[in-house]
Amino acid sequence: MLVGCQSPDTMHGPLRVHSSSWLVRPGSPSKFLNRQLASVIPASPSTADKQLFANYDADGPSTWAANWTRNLDFTGVAWDSAKAGTLIHQQYVVFASHFPRRLGEELTFHDREGVVVKRRIASKKIIHRVRTPDVTVARLDRPVPETIAHYPMLPLGHNYRPVLVGAPLIVTDKQRQVHLFRINRLERQGYEELGARPGMGRELAAAWRERLEKGDSGHPAFILINGRLILVSTLKGGGWASKGPFFGGRRLQTAIVAAMSALEPSEGDPSARKADAARD
Repeated sequence: MLVGCQSPDTMHGPLRVHSSSWLVRPGSPSKFLNRQLASVIPASPSTADKQLFANYDADGPSTWAANWTRNLDFTGVAWDSAKAGTLIHQQYVVFASHFPRRLGEELTFHDREGVVVKRRIASKKIIHRVRTPDVTVARLDRPVPETIAHYPMLPLGHNYRPVLVGAPLIVTDKQRQVHLFRINRLERQGYEELGARPGMGRELAAAWRERLEKGDSGHPAFILINGRLILVSTLKGGGWASKGPFFGGRRLQTAIVAAMSALEPSEGDPSARKADAARD
């Protein structure tokens, strides 16, 4: 049976969903999100400020960069491959369907101390192969420990277009770097899609901009709320603009919950008994 992480957040099935209390703010929520990010990023960034790791080893201990990103928790992303993989539950990841991880492939995570945690893909389900939303859900052979993060999504039932357009987006890439974009569109037809462009304006220095490349697909993009990374998209398009599925959309969240349920092994499944034995 799927068990969600115990937290003050609400749940959508097994998915952790962030509280909506931040939506009630003086001024506008997008200004609130800009202030949130501006409070943690350096005003005059260097190239080093975009790096997530000072030293990375997919097979052993790694050292997180000693910059502003160390205050955020990026442990729930498998950085060992350009194909990434982002935890939405202690035993489930999402990645781009057109740039997938293979069944049986090993994913590598590192906790805040740099200790390596490896898990294999036991099963996966494509929500859509190429077109929107371009998301595949995969079940790991066993849950990751609590030292590895899994990311909440935005709650359903809100019109996010006026909330998110103009807000900053933390975009990651295959080089294990972070860049800052600004959300400029949110399509609400079918599976919702989020678009963003390199951040402009006085809040974001030009050094944060970056042209996305082939191979960046599937990497997660977050907004920051009270020091927490909230998963809002995974990359689908590159260049000087970003686009990808919007994880705050009802249709996509519902499809992800259905995929997780379909991937959950039955009581008599040998793989379930093997995973239970490994946990014991």
